[in-house]
Amino acid sequence: MKIRSFVVVAVLLTQIMVARADEWPAPRVQGVFSSNGQYLVRVIPTTVGSAGTGKARGEFYKREPDRSYHLVADKRS
Repeated sequence: MKIRSFVVVAVLLTQIMVARADEWPAPRVQGVFSSNGQYLVRVIPTTVGSAGTGKARGEFYKREPDRSYHLVADKRS
């Protein structure tokens, strides 16, 4: 009886670990400023299954004198 209980517990724990291994966080937009704050890049991920090409985009901005940011480039990887 002890061995049977051990086997059941081992199988359940294995199944729980396998189920957790398949979880991935969703892609999200991230922005990063340069060390002096004059530039900003926004990385916009695209999933392979979406209507896009499956490539991420990078939007590059430069800080203006009025403290706003102006788009200077939009690139795909």
